[in-house]
Amino acid sequence: MGAPTAMRAALEALRASNPTAQPERSVGKNAKASLLYDAKRAADIDRETLHAIGTSGFEELCRRDGRFEAHARGLFGRAVAEGKHRELEDAKESAATSARISGYLKLLSGYFTEKAASKTLEYLIRRFKIHVYDVDAFIACALPWHSTPEFVKACQVCQLENSKHFKWLAGVKETGAAPPRDALAVRCSKDKAFFTFCAESAAEMATAKVKSSRCVARRFSTTLFFCYPR
Repeated sequence: MGAPTAMRAALEALRASNPTAQPERSVGKNAKASLLYDAKRAADIDRETLHAIGTSGFEELCRRDGRFEAHARGLFGRAVAEGKHRELEDAKESAATSARISGYLKLLSGYFTEKAASKTLEYLIRRFKIHVYDVDAFIACALPWHSTPEFVKACQVCQLENSKHFKWLAGVKETGAAPPRDALAVRCSKDKAFFTFCAESAAEMATAKVKSSRCVARRFSTTLFFCYPR
């Protein structure tokens, strides 16, 4: 399969679940989407260096929580880091990649605001383009931390038009202001599917082996409880 054909197939697979999905947008000449760096600085970082950055964060997470080790080979191994670009994967390959990424991000949610987590996300953005192909999983990972600058940055990096649940966060992307809790509550009260999605994310986060993360998870779960759509 040639590159243009593979790229069309990848976009069609994305649009199968989201008809409005778009391919990766340029963020400027000689620039790359990034959580850790400005866009032009990010463009100067090569793939090998990015893998080293991601691996260093991943190894720190593994030392703190052994459950991360299950994702070593599938996402952070050398062979994977040097593998096929995401946009060249066919529909079956892309779905398998998304499944691995989703599993990792559910576990990462409890550590989202930590530097080690940001390092791994930086790698996943550049290597797998999770800000394009896995927007819902990415934002769900960050959602319990919706009042933080890290959450705002995640929204700004993501192509929210490729999301099924989070297009309404476009205002956060534009203003750089975190969404008030009331906005989240209103959304949950009106959209039962969105509420369920958020509740599942909170449940995953509650398993984190970090006391502060469990506290955030409890507060987030309380918010969801009081705005349950009845």
